[in-house]
Amino acid sequence: MKASNHIESCLDRPIASFVPPAQSSAISQVFAVRCIDRTVWVILIPFQPLQLHLCKFASSQAARAMAASDEKLTRAQMIMKDTTDTDGELPDLRDLPDGGTLWKASLVLLHFLEKELEGRLEGMSVLELGSGSGHLGIELWRLGADVTCTERVAQDTLKKLSDRIEGAKAAKPQANTIRAVELEWGEDEYQRSPLSKEAFDFDYIIMSELVYDQDSHDELVATLQKVCTQKTIVYSIFCDRPFSFMFFAKLFDTDMFDTTQVPENKIELLGMQPEAGVNLHVIKLKTP
Repeated sequence: MKASNHIESCLDRPIASFVPPAQSSAISQVFAVRCIDRTVWVILIPFQPLQLHLCKFASSQAARAMAASDEKLTRAQMIMKDTTDTDGELPDLRDLPDGGTLWKASLVLLHFLEKELEGRLEGMSVLELGSGSGHLGIELWRLGADVTCTERVAQDTLKKLSDRIEGAKAAKPQANTIRAVELEWGEDEYQRSPLSKEAFDFDYIIMSELVYDQDSHDELVATLQKVCTQKTIVYSIFCDRPFSFMFFAKLFDTDMFDTTQVPENKIELLGMQPEAGVNLHVIKLKTP
C-alpha cells in the first residue's frame, strides 16, 4: 500500500481535500506523507518549483527583518520581552527566566543609560551599589564597561551575585572586566570592604531602587562620600514611596553634592505606569 493510501485509511477524508482549492491546480503529485505526533504532514510537488524558492526567499527576508527589528531594541527592551510581571503584590518586579527577579525601574535606568551614553560606555569604569541579582551591572558590562558590582555578605546575596556574574562571563567571555565585591553601607562598614584598600576613580556610579528605606539613608550618603571622585557621575532611579525623597535632603545637608532631576519627558517608562512615580537623578560632587 502506498504511504498516501495508508494515511488516508486513518483519516476521515482524502489527502487531496487538505489542499486549498486555490492551490490544487498548481500541484502535480503527492511526494510524501508523514504522520508525526498525530499530525499529518503532506509534501506536495508544484508544477512550478520556482514557487518554492520564492516562498523560501520571502521567509528568509521576514526572518532578517525580525532580527533587524530586535537589533534596534535596547538591552532593557529585550529583557522586557524575555521576562514577565511577578505574580503577587509587587507590581514593580519582573521574573527572570533563571528564577531571579528584578526591579522594573532598573530596566528604565538601563534603557536611559544605553541611549544617553551611547558609544561612551566602552572602557568606562562603573560601580553599582546594591547590585542585587546583578542584571544591571551585567548588562552594562555587556555594553563594554568595566563593572564593579557590590552587595552585602548576609543571606548569601554576595555569593548569589558572584555566581550570576561568573555564569555571564562563562556564557560569553569579554575583554572588559566585571566582579562582585563586598560592601556594606556606612562609614565604619566601608572600612571592612576591599574597596577601601583600592585606588579607584569611577566614571559612573549606578543606584537602582536604593532609597525606599529611610533607615538606610545616612549609611548610603556616607558610602557615596567615600566612593565618589570629582569626575564621578551618579545615576539614581527609584519609584516614589513614602520618605524616599528624604535621601536627597540628607544629601543636601552634606553640602558636598549637586543633584539634578532628569525631566519626565526624557524618561521612557517601558510599560511602567506613570502613577509609579519613577524619578531619575544625576548626582555629582560639587566643584571645590
